[in-house]
Amino acid sequence: PIAIEAFGRETLQQKDIDNIADLTNISSSLAFDEGATLSDTRVVVRGLSPTRGRQNVAILVDGIDLSTEAISNSGGGVLLNNRLVDVQRIEVVKGPQLALYGRSAFAGAIQYVTKD
Repeated sequence: PIAIEAFGRETLQQKDIDNIADLTNISSSLAFDEGATLSDTRVVVRGLSPTRGRQNVAILVDGIDLSTEAISNSGGGVLLNNRLVDVQRIEVVKGPQLALYGRSAFAGAIQYVTKD
């Protein structure tokens, strides 16, 4: 079984969601933490915070993993794109999904599906 929330373009427009921080307002058990630098940006699913190195929530755009490893900060990432542009749908997967989404999906995954 898989726990997933999917938000279509209409829902994103109605709720005025234009970045990942806004997404936390409509998705249960999803938290977003921005530190002082771009590399100190963390996504938390179900309370599982990254402790060091690679973040534990995979960030994917059209199936391509953009998760990065922060050397200076615990569990942050520099390629996390905060601005949502041309998004058709956002899928928030909760729980470990390493087999489907790669090694960064220990706590879950957020996938952006862009418009064709």
